[in-house]
Amino acid sequence: MKGVKASIFVIFNTVAMAQVSHGDAFTFELDINTGYNNNVFLESEDLVINEEPDESQKNDVQTQMAVTANYEFWDQENSDAAVMVDYFKERLVENQLDTTVTSVSLPAHYYSGSYRYGVSFTRQNYNLSGVDVLSYQTSKIGVAKNLGNDKLYVSLNNTNKVSKDESYEQYEGRSRALSAKYKSMLGMTGKQAISLQANLFNNDYQGEGLSNTGGYIKAVYEWNFGRHSNSVGAKFKRTQYELDTLTNDERLDRQVSANYHYEYYLSSNTQLYFDTGYINNQSNIEYQDENYNYDQWVSSLGARFVF
Repeated sequence: MKGVKASIFVIFNTVAMAQVSHGDAFTFELDINTGYNNNVFLESEDLVINEEPDESQKNDVQTQMAVTANYEFWDQENSDAAVMVDYFKERLVENQLDTTVTSVSLPAHYYSGSYRYGVSFTRQNYNLSGVDVLSYQTSKIGVAKNLGNDKLYVSLNNTNKVSKDESYEQYEGRSRALSAKYKSMLGMTGKQAISLQANLFNNDYQGEGLSNTGGYIKAVYEWNFGRHSNSVGAKFKRTQYELDTLTNDERLDRQVSANYHYEYYLSSNTQLYFDTGYINNQSNIEYQDENYNYDQWVSSLGARFVF
């Protein structure tokens, strides 16, 4: 079974992390973009798998829309809590495939000195071309600490994945991830920053040979001037799959990726952006009918509106 490699998690999670400024009980954010993906069918452990059409095209134009509504119902001196509703939709134009992700989250924070403690509960539902296939329930705990101009974040995630369609029962299971991120402001102006992130993960699925463990390290450099914001990042990821007793394969992937993101602020509520990313995945498994070894370019132009 082949998969559709979409930018779901990049866009969806970016929108889901929108912050509510102090005193704004309700915010609404709309993100729309369109771009070119030169390799939409590939095999990766972080996919929501979709059937490949009989007359499919490897490259395609993709359009995406993400909507976030955030209501902060609790705002005290040392604590806050909110309800967040997210909606994401992606369409692959030529292949005529749609992915829809809906999410409801309950994040809460407690502040003590230079520390911020957080907990969140999220329910996500994935719909592929009109069929509900998977639902995710995620709990997350984390702590952030201010270190002068720098910040340190540590979080632990646990996700239970439940199949909604018998074709996707093999992807039912649990995922866990431990992540740490250090962000340092460069200079006194606050216009440049560098962040380093490390992540360890474990995905436990019912399907034979699908479960995996691994980790990645990522570095991002950001710089801003006037209405312009830029960031460039690089990431190295290693994924070790369990032994597939049917084929006697033990898949190991090594993946490098790079990304550039540019934003132009038309106003405090409106941004235009360009995003481009490259992925190179090298696997020890080489089958003619599987896309384990691949390159992918995804570039998009978009606009974000915050109300």
